[in-house]
Amino acid sequence: MTGWIAAGLAALLLVNAALVAFVHFRWELDATRTLRRQLADLRPRGGIAVDFQYFGEPWSERLRAAGVTFHAVRSLPCDHPLVLVSVAPGYPGAVRVCVPASPHPPSAANQ
Repeated sequence: MTGWIAAGLAALLLVNAALVAFVHFRWELDATRTLRRQLADLRPRGGIAVDFQYFGEPWSERLRAAGVTFHAVRSLPCDHPLVLVSVAPGYPGAVRVCVPASPHPPSAANQ
């Protein structure tokens, strides 16, 4: 009898682990896709202000590798920063950036 209980409990734990792994893997895929889009959008803007919080070294390397020009700040100069997908929602320490309004400001000839 105890063998069946142990086997049932092991099966239940295995199913639980598979469900948790599936949900986590899906979040990781979605976060990676979103971050790739965010970095591609930031690349042409140049000179963005970034508040790295706790992740200065890895994130500065990640931004450089993506071709994003930036400068680190402790206090962002904008009211509504873009939060890069770096940690799960609600976790502290998200990397935030101030995004210029347009990648190419209008020239006098276009006005």
